[in-house]
Amino acid sequence: MFTLAPANPARNDLEWCWFLRGFGKAGDAIERALYKIGVMDHTGWARWKHSALTETGAPVAVRFSTHDQALSIITEVENPAQDPKTRLAIACKMITALGGEAPETPFREVISAAQGSSPLTFGARLGLRHDNDALHLTLYVELPEGASDMSGLLTHSRIGDDNAADQNVTMLAYDVQTKHVSLFSIPDAETLTQLPIVCTSKQPIAIRRKLGAEDTAYKVIQNDIRSADTEVLAQLTSLEQRVLQRHPCLIEHLQTTIPDAAFRGDIWVSEQNDGQTELTFDIAAPWIGSDQPY
Repeated sequence: MFTLAPANPARNDLEWCWFLRGFGKAGDAIERALYKIGVMDHTGWARWKHSALTETGAPVAVRFSTHDQALSIITEVENPAQDPKTRLAIACKMITALGGEAPETPFREVISAAQGSSPLTFGARLGLRHDNDALHLTLYVELPEGASDMSGLLTHSRIGDDNAADQNVTMLAYDVQTKHVSLFSIPDAETLTQLPIVCTSKQPIAIRRKLGAEDTAYKVIQNDIRSADTEVLAQLTSLEQRVLQRHPCLIEHLQTTIPDAAFRGDIWVSEQNDGQTELTFDIAAPWIGSDQPY
């Protein structure tokens, strides 16, 4: 584990620091981790370039869920202006620095080979989740179009032959604690006919599937949910109201940056073992870029 002196909030990250500190021990751990990664420094937010992670350009997104009260974020591991092909190595280094066990070398090698010479948007990012007990880490790795044939990854024991037919894979998530792998993909026309209807007559636009487990989630469009009088709509509305009441700084920042937009980010729907539906969405952190001074 690493040690770091408590951060003193500067003017351009005051709201964010108060947001984190509202989570107590979990917020303190996440704040220290962000300083360790470098996305924050002694002046507040690091002067990084705009990120493709969020619509506001923020290099950090907060994840909210109907079934999980833990503080959860996704963050860049390096200035988005830098070469994304270096991110996998940097993310693995940060996993170790934050007290986790980075993926074994053969696994990293096949991921690097899968990324190959194809152009990358982000390369790799980290998910940080703290439940007031421990910091949990997830490695998110970009898989470009040239890696949609997963045969190059089948040599790894955690990715079996039953996934050889996976197409249109865009990202891989590696759970540092459980070592489980999830694949994110865009369904093609044939696959769409086999997928369940997630929201009234609308089908998902992306799929997340944990390998070796009956755990599948579907990415949906917010307008499709809002046009449907369904349980999913009720859950989304309730979750948004909860976030708005508890964390207005996130929403107010979004409304200033993107007028008339209260909530932006990916929305995922999944079915739990008890038959209930879990819904998650991300909100950009109130980051001010280097070209947007206070």
